[in-house]
Amino acid sequence: MKKDLTVKNAVENAEPQLAGYLQNKMDTTGDVFAGIITDGVLWRLYALHRDGLAFVTEFKLARGDHDSVDRLQTWLDAILLTGPKLTATKPRIIERLGSGSPRFLFDRARLEKLYEENRHSPEVSLKKELWARLLRTALGTAFTDDEKLFLDHTMLVIEAEVIAHLVVGLEPASLSAKAVLAGDQFHTAGITNVVEADFFDWPAEVDGGPELVMDIVREISQFEWSHVQHDVLKALYEAVITPEVRKNLGEYYTEDWLAQRIVDLQVDDPLNQRVADVACGSGTFVFHAVRRYLEATAAAGIRNADAIDQLQDRVFGMDIHPVSVVLARVTYLLAIGADRLRDRRRLTVPIYLGDSIQWGRGSRAFDGDVISIPVDAEDLATVDTEAYEALFTDSQVLRIPVSAISDPATLDLLVSELATLAQTYTDTSEKYPLLSDTLTRYEVTDAADRTILTETFHTLCDLNAAGRDHIWGYFVRNQIRPIWLSRPDRQLDRLIGNPPWLSYRFMSESMQAQFKLMSESRNLWEGGKVATHQDLVGLFIARTVEQFLRPGGTFAFVTPFAVLSRMQYAGFRAGKWLHNGTDQVTAKFSESWDLSAIRPALFPVPSAVVFGVKTNNDATALPSSVLELAGRHDELFETRASIQQLTGEDTYLSPYATAPIQGATIVPRVLFMVNEEEAGPLGRPAGTTAVVSARSTLEKKPWSEVETFTTTIESEFVHPILLGSSIVPHRIAWPAQTVLPVRAGRLLNATEIRKHELLHQRWSLLGSMWSDRKKQGAISLLEQVDWQGKLHRQFPAPPIRVLYSSSGNRIAATICSDTSAIVDNTLYWLPVSSRAEGHFLCAILNSGVVAERIGKLQSRGLFGARHIHMIPWRLPIPRYDPDHETHALLASLGDEATKLAASVDLTATTRFTEGRAAVRKALSASGTALSIDEAVTTLFEVAVPVN
Repeated sequence: MKKDLTVKNAVENAEPQLAGYLQNKMDTTGDVFAGIITDGVLWRLYALHRDGLAFVTEFKLARGDHDSVDRLQTWLDAILLTGPKLTATKPRIIERLGSGSPRFLFDRARLEKLYEENRHSPEVSLKKELWARLLRTALGTAFTDDEKLFLDHTMLVIEAEVIAHLVVGLEPASLSAKAVLAGDQFHTAGITNVVEADFFDWPAEVDGGPELVMDIVREISQFEWSHVQHDVLKALYEAVITPEVRKNLGEYYTEDWLAQRIVDLQVDDPLNQRVADVACGSGTFVFHAVRRYLEATAAAGIRNADAIDQLQDRVFGMDIHPVSVVLARVTYLLAIGADRLRDRRRLTVPIYLGDSIQWGRGSRAFDGDVISIPVDAEDLATVDTEAYEALFTDSQVLRIPVSAISDPATLDLLVSELATLAQTYTDTSEKYPLLSDTLTRYEVTDAADRTILTETFHTLCDLNAAGRDHIWGYFVRNQIRPIWLSRPDRQLDRLIGNPPWLSYRFMSESMQAQFKLMSESRNLWEGGKVATHQDLVGLFIARTVEQFLRPGGTFAFVTPFAVLSRMQYAGFRAGKWLHNGTDQVTAKFSESWDLSAIRPALFPVPSAVVFGVKTNNDATALPSSVLELAGRHDELFETRASIQQLTGEDTYLSPYATAPIQGATIVPRVLFMVNEEEAGPLGRPAGTTAVVSARSTLEKKPWSEVETFTTTIESEFVHPILLGSSIVPHRIAWPAQTVLPVRAGRLLNATEIRKHELLHQRWSLLGSMWSDRKKQGAISLLEQVDWQGKLHRQFPAPPIRVLYSSSGNRIAATICSDTSAIVDNTLYWLPVSSRAEGHFLCAILNSGVVAERIGKLQSRGLFGARHIHMIPWRLPIPRYDPDHETHALLASLGDEATKLAASVDLTATTRFTEGRAAVRKALSASGTALSIDEAVTTLFEVAVPVN
């Protein structure tokens, strides 16, 4: 354009011209074109859809930025697919194929349009429905049935399947889109279960989709893939799925060095051990297990073709995430390598889409020889009993007799052939195709088996006639494999991997019920009130060991560090998992690794590894001794340490244990926390003040998006509020302010709020904000601030309270004598009868002795110990006795510490952690801290615990 695009209407006037030009080119050539409007500085990319021109993204040259021109060339190369072949490195993949690249955005816009035009197609809707069913089981409430994620997964899988062709030397550009996504060349070459019809091949079947698929082939072909590293698929996934989505879904990959270390330790006889990762993700553990096996065959002089044959019965993978399965299958091929693939017989890649936990299937569900898969079942985790039959309704069921064929790969081929033959049946008024010859060819001779398979085939025919068959062969074959591997004659020698860390709170309600039911029957539901702090990892390990591991087989799993120590995992650590009549599954734990000191951190929470052996009624609890790995992965330091393991038998040893109360849940804080504004020149009406929202960098969506607001309020409803960040040891340093419907030491109800004009106006405003943003079914705003009665229980406030922090690496405690102050839930409070008693408790709670003792009992975050809550009262802190010499000494030292803390200058302190450190430094320099520690040590030596 000759005009500056920033001039008013310049872009609007250019867009119709570009649309007409693109339409003419498409009509003339039949090809799809991208369009760019530019004035040389601003470059705007467009896609033309049936309903008009759509803006995709833009690039702007920056004045004075010498690298800007190079970035523009890269931007244009990505769109035009020009330039030399690129090495497939992680930065290059992000640059060219990532979710922010112009070509990805252009193709993604085209894919979205295709989906909008075909979303009601039976085939497309079925595939999305099955995709959602599996991911709800894998991810619970962290997964939402989001079309955007489905399209991102579709893009990712198409790219991965194109890469699968290129890494083994195939040329997908010479194929049709349908042939690429169905893996026709792999099938011709005798390689199955790599690229096949799945949830994500629908673009090849809809109008305009094949052109998009082949454009993606051209884009991927810009890279050189012949010598690519296996972790390129992790890079591809991270390039397409944004960090925010990966975090919400809990998707984090295991580092290669850790996976290899575990494989090398566990797989000590690779030629003879059958190994599986049944939560394989993109296949990191599988890759190293395959490589270990092939290295052993090479050392043993085994011919390559024989080695590949045996490999298919040595290393397996399974995952319930359909995208992960595609990536893992390609990873399996990369582990074998292109050279080895040229010298082999038939190869079926043993990576399967499957539910490893087998929700709703009881401990003896695999004794039968017929597998039943419902067509319209609920999600795999939504059943409310362990009875297998509870999965089924009166809907259509696909039944497969696994006893009919002994070889799983052959059974895969039979199911594929049934599904393919069923696709020829399109008219329900016609007779079903004959199946007898097919069954005879596969040597299915038993009459009952033939009848069952014929019935299943007829169901597949009916589904195809209804437009719903295309996916079922894929779905059935993958659902069979978990059950196949659980049969006593097929169980494994080694289980390895990193199970899903899905928190209980993120499971759907029905999934929580099933999780609790299965956990209770396996002695895993432990910890009383904290039992709900578990995640899926404990049940996953116990359940997969129960199903897939032979007696005497060993397991090694990456877990959250909490598994080693927290009360909610006490049942798991005991190893007495199942005792159900004749079914007994126990574990002999042998070892654990503490990975929390490795830097950079491996996962968002501290992690560990647990090792054990499957036994029958011979359990050995997880030892408290651990191997600590610290430092960088390429220079690790190993030390032996001991973990304090909490169990349900641990009790509170202090008589104060019933006294502490957690403060009120005053959240979201943007609605309640305020700063008072100074009055203007004309002042304000008596008894009123103006307040503005107090903002924090810790706010999360949607509350971080609320605009700061100012209201006028009756002064009596502005209260001091004490947060965890308000206190340092022995001192209240920074009280905050809040507006709450509290008057004369009492929480007002809705009727009483309406009697106060300004409060009523503000509360109505807050109520509207709350209603617009709260989750469906959430409680009212008034119920929110008084959740579990934690606000109204503070009134009338005791004359003297001891406050202490609910979390952190170390306790901060202080006395509070302000009866107007409201305590937030980041603090606990308890009433005391005198200041002397308060000083006594604060001296103990702030002491280094208590910090050291409770540090062993605290849960850990990436930055060390975190939750405190009621842990101090597990120590033998006695009831204050003014006549006891050590008690009186501690009260006096606490008073001394309070005066010293008050003298510390905190005016320049910007962070409460700095203030706490400054006070502790002053206490240490004065000798007061040492005197307190000595007195607390003496106290604990003679204290009589109270249960």
